[in-house]
Amino acid sequence: MRLYRKITEWEWYTVPSMAHLFIHLLFLANQKDKRWKGILIKRGQLVTSATSLAEQTGLDKRTVSKNLKRMEATGEISKINHYHYSLITVTKFEAYQSVQLRTDQCTDQCTQHKNIKKERKNLYYNYHLRAKAILKKIMRR
Repeated sequence: MRLYRKITEWEWYTVPSMAHLFIHLLFLANQKDKRWKGILIKRGQLVTSATSLAEQTGLDKRTVSKNLKRMEATGEISKINHYHYSLITVTKFEAYQSVQLRTDQCTDQCTQHKNIKKERKNLYYNYHLRAKAILKKIMRR
């Protein structure tokens, strides 16, 4: 997951408990669609509860509930409450986690890694060729 500097422009960024909780939600949100207990949980969604979020973040349950309501009111998240859990959707998840950026980054890193491996292999091969040539010269003397 990437965290962009633009988040510092978010209206709630200066409220530490809000920023902490929102960043935590970004970390927990699905990166791809998954099934959970027969329910499709889409990219940018997570199944959790205020109690578990409080335990995970170190915030008290009341603060978590209050901050979730604020985020819902300002459109950062949408929340569907069930008896034992809540389905939270980070509404602008794509703005925070672009699939294209992750794919390009992987492609660049993979290409760079392959080039380094090729270079190492060539150096190793050339070293052994030179060593063989030197040994042949020594053996001819």
